[in-house]
Amino acid sequence: MMKPNNFPVEIGQKILKSDLHKLVGGSDQHGMTSCSNGSAFLVFHNPQSGKPFGYDKWEGWQSDGTFHYTGQGANGDQKFAGPNKTLLRMGERGLPIHLFHTEQKGSPYTYFGLMGLGNPEYEVSRALGKDGVERDVIVFHLVPIGASGVEAVQKIDGEIAVSISTWTPPKAMVAFPGVQKKPVTQIELEEMRLQARFGQFLIEMGENVKAINISLERAKGVLHPDIFIESRQLVIEAKPSTSREHVRLAIGQVLDYVHLLEKSGQSLRAGILLPARPQDDLCELLHKLQIELIYETHNGEFIFATNNLD
Repeated sequence: MMKPNNFPVEIGQKILKSDLHKLVGGSDQHGMTSCSNGSAFLVFHNPQSGKPFGYDKWEGWQSDGTFHYTGQGANGDQKFAGPNKTLLRMGERGLPIHLFHTEQKGSPYTYFGLMGLGNPEYEVSRALGKDGVERDVIVFHLVPIGASGVEAVQKIDGEIAVSISTWTPPKAMVAFPGVQKKPVTQIELEEMRLQARFGQFLIEMGENVKAINISLERAKGVLHPDIFIESRQLVIEAKPSTSREHVRLAIGQVLDYVHLLEKSGQSLRAGILLPARPQDDLCELLHKLQIELIYETHNGEFIFATNNLD
């Protein structure tokens, strides 16, 4: 195994919390703490400690490969102060964040490796405090960097569950007053609006529009393709821009969705939705990959154009 960034612990190694602090410093009293003279950060996860407050519903490895971890604060709305603020700043500055996990208090922790903050860095959930009063909590999205312990706990060869439900237009998340939640960006709003217009267009055309969700064994959360046209057996990822960056992101995401669905026994086609026709070579790429291109015209109609490169 390897030691990320010259960290004195190897990935997969078990170590007592007290022994780790002797090596790198940091407070032994909390689940999150700075270490190495403030140049790195430690996150300790014990699912048993968070279970009484409902953290177990979301904490741990997710279907998208991220690790969700609840911030500090036992009662009242959690805020970006103390370790919560430090963790956010560590991620923004690109400093090392090291994740440790144990199943039982007093037992050694297993080192899962180097982590960074995802995009988005966090979300806001509701959970009980120690006083039994429901409040807002910060759920950080940690992303493994380089080699990590994720392979030991999340394997794609397990069962894949798929569910299909009624499609509803996406809505912007409402910010809770207790947490400094980032506002929805203009580009995120444009993507939601594009999906809503396309969904309404499909419904008016008599298409069977659905939502399809994919969950992986031994992982929490679900993967959400943006739209599933059941009548066409087409899984679609939407992007608000025709830039090469966004088209490449859409290709990777939708092919992964179709791959997982195929492993679950469902043979579906891949498609991407864009606000306009992309440049010719990207259209050619989509055609070569057999990905359905759907784009919006100036008059608000949508063209299914994979096989039409003119």
